Formats: sequence, structure tokens, C-alpha cells
Amino acid sequence: MVTLTRYANLSGNSSIVSYKVGPSVLTIMFKNGVEYRYSKYYLNSISQFYTMASLAKSGRGLNTYINKNKPHYISKE
Repeated sequence: MVTLTRYANLSGNSSIVSYKVGPSVLTIMFKNGVEYRYSKYYLNSISQFYTMASLAKSGRGLNTYINKNKPHYISKE
């Protein structure tokens, strides 16, 4: 199991609880307990990976970004 960082949720209405940014994989845990993994090699572009990583670290906008852009994930648990 990966150790995740608590998502700041600055807007107060995100369904994201925590995340981990690795060199090539971004892991996101949602309130429902489901964990998604996104690979920079599987997304539409590498810049999409870095945008998601930046939003995760900033604590704002990641949930909206995911809902709007529907990025491809490599696994869901």
C-alpha cells in the first residue's frame, strides 16, 4: 500500500481525500475509498500528468479537472 498525502481541499467540496505523486504515477484516493492510479505514459499527454500533480499539490481544482477531462487511469482499487 502506498502512503498518501492528505489533499488540502481548499474549496471544501472535493471528493478527493489524499494523493501521492511519484515519478511517473499519480495515485488519488476518493471519499468512497476507491483509489485511482494515473500514469504519465497512459494519459493523453505528459503535460496532463504534470497538471494533475500540480493541482493535487495545490489542494484546489483536481476533482474538477478529473470530472471535466476524464483522464485515463491505469488501475482502480
